[in-house]
Amino acid sequence: MRFVLLVAALLFNSGASAKWVKFSDWSYVDWDSRKAIGFEQVALTTMTTYQEISSAQMFGLSEIEYLAFDCLKSRYKFNGSVWYSGRMAQGRIEKKFGPNPNWGPIPGNYIRLFADACAR
Repeated sequence: MRFVLLVAALLFNSGASAKWVKFSDWSYVDWDSRKAIGFEQVALTTMTTYQEISSAQMFGLSEIEYLAFDCLKSRYKFNGSVWYSGRMAQGRIEKKFGPNPNWGPIPGNYIRLFADACAR
């Protein structure tokens, strides 16, 4: 039950209390969210903010993403996301996605973040 409450709190937090640090042109990481989740594995929270909605795959002007990296096997896992109507995780929630239980390749935009997260 505690685990379910923890996951729910993580997925539905607006990001307002996060300490966002820029790691690319539009993306930020909350290093305080970084947690060890297994042997050589870490989880953390990122936020991407956009100037405009430019594709059908965008559901708002910002997205909080919960992700994990396997530092030993160099892989990535999507743990869910929340899209907001405004920039910087502000405004109403537009769409939520649940976690994908499968590990996969690290997306190109997260390679530097992977290296930083695993080096800490």
